[in-house]
Amino acid sequence: MKKNNIQVPEEIREKQLEIHKEDKKSLPKLLLFMLCAAIIGFPVGLGMGYLSEYGSEWLIEVLQQFWLDSALWIIPVFTVLLLVPSLLLSTGMKKAIQQLDEEDEAQTEKIDGRLSISMLLSAAYAICMFFGMGVILSVCIELSGVQLIIGGVELIAGLTLASVAQKRAIDLTKILYPEKHGSVFDTNFTKVWEESCDEREKTLIWKSAYGAYKTTFSIYPILFLAIAACSIPFGYGPLPAGIVLLMWLIQTVSYCLHSIRNERRAKKDHKND
Repeated sequence: MKKNNIQVPEEIREKQLEIHKEDKKSLPKLLLFMLCAAIIGFPVGLGMGYLSEYGSEWLIEVLQQFWLDSALWIIPVFTVLLLVPSLLLSTGMKKAIQQLDEEDEAQTEKIDGRLSISMLLSAAYAICMFFGMGVILSVCIELSGVQLIIGGVELIAGLTLASVAQKRAIDLTKILYPEKHGSVFDTNFTKVWEESCDEREKTLIWKSAYGAYKTTFSIYPILFLAIAACSIPFGYGPLPAGIVLLMWLIQTVSYCLHSIRNERRAKKDHKND
């Protein structure tokens, strides 16, 4: 039986050689990384096994007592560390914007930077409020009725203040840049805000989003391994680590589907042009 002699185009042959060179250059780095991970992971695994056998019960009791003692204090601590600075950064900004010279780019960038940090802190504060909710729920059985009411009031007040801080920073940003539109109470706020941005700003948004994607993509395996390793001494099973993998899967699938959709849309727009 004769074999079909298929002539490989020169462009494909050159691309295959390029791929081979890239793989040859990258493979040693990957093997070195895996070796370092194994060297670090082996003693960590032994330590977790030792902790599981000799000290896990003591550590669990210490952590449970810590969460119980901090249940009503953790939200006020986050308030002082995150919310207060967020509000202070946006204080006096309305007056500064009204007195701003349109040609003073340095002052405009300074105000914009302060508002951006204010939004960052308020967003981090809102996330920490949910962590505070998790702490309260984890020890709710051991809390008295009065303590539960206090914790619930702290949580509601914290989430409300976080929304106020974010709205304040966003409204000031819209005053600084009148072309910006969108209400924080609108479920399509991010879409409306993006549509009000120019091409340069949209490019910055997309680059920032992709940077965040790469960061979380790098964190997921580390977080998974850490949670999986901690399941040895604490015995909480594979579910917490599985939740990390579920989040990883959702992000990966969402990214791929958006890429496919945007590619098809780009091709369709190109044909129409």
